[in-house]
Amino acid sequence: MRTKELLKEWRSFLKESIKEIFSDDDIGIKVEYFPCCDDCKDFFVKKYGKAMESSKAGKLTAVNGNDIQLGDRKENTVYVDEEMIPQCCVKKV
Repeated sequence: MRTKELLKEWRSFLKESIKEIFSDDDIGIKVEYFPCCDDCKDFFVKKYGKAMESSKAGKLTAVNGNDIQLGDRKENTVYVDEEMIPQCCVKKV
């Protein structure tokens, strides 16, 4: 059981290192988003009523939104075209 916990923590660490970091200077740039993990897939299913089948693009309208609980972790949010999106799912184009 301990090995499973270590592997889960390591996977989480690796995902954090590839996550885009946005600042106020990035507002207005073009970005695209797509669920990056199962917890994010659940978030989008709750938001849209169905799973996202392809990535969506838009303009970043705000950064450092509210933190949301995704599974066992907290994730910061950003706003793309005035919609709240988990920051881990958003990439610069």
